[in-house]
Amino acid sequence: MNKISGFLKRNLKIIIIFMVILFLGTIMLYWEGINVLLKYNYYAIDGPEGIETFWIVVGNVFGFQTAYSIYSGFRVHVFWIVAIFAAFIYLSRKNGIIKYNIGRNKEFLKECWKKRFKYALIPAIHYIFMIIIIAIVANILGNNMNYNFNYTIREDNILYIFKDNKLILFIVEQSFSILTSYILAILAILFLEAFGKFIGIINYFGIFFIASLITGIIESIFKLGIGTYAFLPTYYFAYSSHDAFDIRLLYPIPLTIVLILWLNYIIKKKEIN
Repeated sequence: MNKISGFLKRNLKIIIIFMVILFLGTIMLYWEGINVLLKYNYYAIDGPEGIETFWIVVGNVFGFQTAYSIYSGFRVHVFWIVAIFAAFIYLSRKNGIIKYNIGRNKEFLKECWKKRFKYALIPAIHYIFMIIIIAIVANILGNNMNYNFNYTIREDNILYIFKDNKLILFIVEQSFSILTSYILAILAILFLEAFGKFIGIINYFGIFFIASLITGIIESIFKLGIGTYAFLPTYYFAYSSHDAFDIRLLYPIPLTIVLILWLNYIIKKKEIN
């Protein structure tokens, strides 16, 4: 209990901000459903048929598939906010690492990477929390846990044996989204650490914008059929299970590695100077 209370005291501000972001995301998610309930003609609930119709409406607007589809539409925008939030937390805690490791460069670098990996988990945790909220709400309001998404699995795909198991396909899809959140959060931390908070944010968004333009031009010229985001880490956000274990999953890896090495080099150079 002492460890838990100590953790809560040390991270109270972070937890409060995290919960606020989570709450606002939930309101955005169910705003349309809330409006439907506010505008619903409750005088029509008369007898068993009226009650059944009402719960069908509730099940539709708060059902898992509906909520997840809505969340998919804005999750990337929420992610950027949470990733920058994670980067700000890391930078605020980095001073403590510096004080603790004065004169111990190797230990300092190791501690920095530990903290980066630790705080990069925040967007992934936020994503998992949102999926859990969607599942809980769907389960409570009419037990509408429908996850029968329209996945199209090719016969040569390793997941073809699960083509009728939508839950497994959904879990695979979410695994890639969580992994993407983690990788992009690490990059966000490195960008802000390398260039400072303001310039780091501009460069963070700018590099992906420029890279998407370049890949878009390459795609339009050579007609490779790989999509404009195929080489970017953000590609995994657009990933769907029918593309599982396709060679395209390897495309974002080179750019991701190059960015991490480049940013790490800039950070090391800054620390030496």
